[in-house]
Amino acid sequence: MTAVLEHRSVLESLETQNAPAAGRRILHALEPTDGGVPEWVRLVANAQVERGHQVGIAGLEDLSADTTHHHLAIGRNNPLSLQRSGRALRALAAEYDVVHLHSFFAGIAGRTAKLPVPTVFHPHGWVHQMDSRGSQVIGASIERSLAPKTGAIVTVNDEESQHGVDADIDAWFHEVGVPVDLNRFASLPNKDSARRQLGVRGPIAVCIGRLCAQKGQRELIELWEEHTGGNITLALVGPAQDGFDLPDTLPDSIIHTGRTDPGPWLAAADVVVQPSHWEGQSIAVGEALAAGRPVVAFDVTGMRRAILDGDFDHAGAVVPKGAYELLIREACRRIERPLLRKSEGNAGRERANYLFSPTTMADRLDHLYQDLI
Repeated sequence: MTAVLEHRSVLESLETQNAPAAGRRILHALEPTDGGVPEWVRLVANAQVERGHQVGIAGLEDLSADTTHHHLAIGRNNPLSLQRSGRALRALAAEYDVVHLHSFFAGIAGRTAKLPVPTVFHPHGWVHQMDSRGSQVIGASIERSLAPKTGAIVTVNDEESQHGVDADIDAWFHEVGVPVDLNRFASLPNKDSARRQLGVRGPIAVCIGRLCAQKGQRELIELWEEHTGGNITLALVGPAQDGFDLPDTLPDSIIHTGRTDPGPWLAAADVVVQPSHWEGQSIAVGEALAAGRPVVAFDVTGMRRAILDGDFDHAGAVVPKGAYELLIREACRRIERPLLRKSEGNAGRERANYLFSPTTMADRLDHLYQDLI
């Protein structure tokens, strides 16, 4: 029977378990090179190094000067390329005590390779939660077949764990959360300074993330001018990917920044809009909350927990997935009400400190690795 590990605070964990041993050898393996997955790995890996662990990262990018980088291109085009990736991972795993696999294709490569050490899989948003019917059916089937080869499945929140349970994935689920560089996003320039730096003025809504079908910006672009009257700037902060075709000419009220540091744009923003069609837990939302910006998002995994649920005041609004007009209306509401923006921004900072601390993530993983090893 599937076991869902009940979420516990770090304090409760420390009170009920012996402190994990320092000096573990931990290998993170990932396939994505953009977005939240590499940022999750970078922040948690650095926190693990601070605890005295030896940390390696296998992937295309060298994410941290404090970790060992193993160049690894995890294939996603066909079974043969995945097998080659798995063999490379098996050779690397002999140097480590535990392997932590991040995202769907790394999860396949590592768990089919019969790694010689305990293996943790981290979906970062289930493939079977995607909009594509084929992805839903095939993804869930693959995860069910690989579950017996998995020491534990790490999730970002209890919703993601429940999605695994609902798909009959028989595994031990362990919730750890999502890390954000809290110090950095809590100390951004003030709004006026950021706007001067960026050369923008007037009310601004910001949407952070790579432009792709998952993140839902296409419909937002199509409807923005009509429902704001062109009086509110929408800044799309992130590169276009996965065949996402921007219009040849964007409306005057929409800016596409491309790949850039989101920090100055969060500092300049009045509100953050997040129209993702599916997520595990959005790091961009955590960054926005840490920066003290209210967030308006679709009701997908992790959004309610980050923005609404719990013992803190609300830090924005969550609307039904696909309700773009309502999403835009809620963003405009916050533009028009500065006191609401301020109160929700303050609540967002409190939520971020509780939900998105890299130290908390590393604590939870320490106990999981110890149990597996």
